Amino acid sequence: MNNYLRYFGDPEIPEQKADMLARSPISRVDDITAPVLLIHGANDVRVTRRHADRVFEALRARGTEVEYLLNENEGHWFIDTDSDIELYGVLERFLARHLGGRSSTTT
Repeated sequence: MNNYLRYFGDPEIPEQKADMLARSPISRVDDITAPVLLIHGANDVRVTRRHADRVFEALRARGTEVEYLLNENEGHWFIDTDSDIELYGVLERFLARHLGGRSSTTT
């Protein structure tokens, strides 16, 4: 917790809480104009699923193109080989679609 407070701020101090909110992705949704690939591990203890869900819902509500990969078996870091294969396949297809490239995967 001490490292968290030192690097991100203390939400109990109004000025620091305001700064944290200003840096939060949920506060910046209106600034996002490019398509978004949102990737989240459902077992993440640092960033809860609700935070990722809120960003996804907010982006969709404002009409931003957003794809959401939610892996039920992973946490903050994807460590399982099958999860990594899924992640990189989704990422490759997303980048191919939006950057005009090609993808080696078909699913």
